[in-house]
Amino acid sequence: MFCEPSLYKIHRHFSCLQAKNRGTNKLTS
Repeated sequence: MFCEPSLYKIHRHFSCLQAKNRGTNKLTS
């Protein structure tokens, strides 16, 4: 994990996207 900072960045980005998707899903459904 420490030797792959980019991978950690991507993981955090996906978590952010998931949170955003949950918010939009709440609005649509």
